[in-house]
This record gives sequence, C-alpha cells and structure tokens, in this order.
Amino acid sequence: APSMKMMSKLHFRTNYVTTWVSHLRHTHSTTPSLEGLSLRCECGHESFSDKHIYKCDIANFTVIHTSGAKERKAFTTTPQRCILCNMHPTTPSGYIKYLEAYHKTTLK
Repeated sequence: APSMKMMSKLHFRTNYVTTWVSHLRHTHSTTPSLEGLSLRCECGHESFSDKHIYKCDIANFTVIHTSGAKERKAFTTTPQRCILCNMHPTTPSGYIKYLEAYHKTTLK
C-alpha cells in the first residue's frame, strides 16, 4: 500500500466521506485523525467525520492537513490483516473484539 507521503500525491475522488475513510482504512491502514487529515466544508467548518453533512446545506468538503497527526496506537509487529479474512483491524483491542464478534473465536 502506498505510504501517506506518497498518498498526498495521489488523487482519490469520491462523493462520499465514508468511501474516503474506508479507502484510508483498507488501502493505507490508517484513519484521517491518525494522519492529521481533516475535512473543511465550504462554510468553514472542520471535522474528522461526515457528521457535519446533517447540519449544513452546503456540505462540500476539501481534505486538509491539520496541525499534526495523532499518536498511532496500532499494530507494529502483528500482521495488519485478520488471519481469518481480509479485515484490517487498527488496534489490538479492536482486533480482539472483531474476532469475538465476527468469527466467534479469541486469540489463543
């Protein structure tokens, strides 16, 4: 997967914030807040999520860099893909919860 530095040179277009966030998670194994990316609406509001679309009639976003990336608390030595499927968990606790909920198993 391309690094976030390389990704800043790539063009990814979508009409849906959830598609963009999903792309970041599955292609780059990250999130907007972890990378210091935010969405700025034409009205001036900045956010890490698409909740603003329910409050604003404009809701036309541009991706911007915020002051800095949040500290990453993700895997460093464990594979970033579920061993049973193609899910990309971002934290150890999220991986454990995912295994229990979707595969009815735990880490042994």
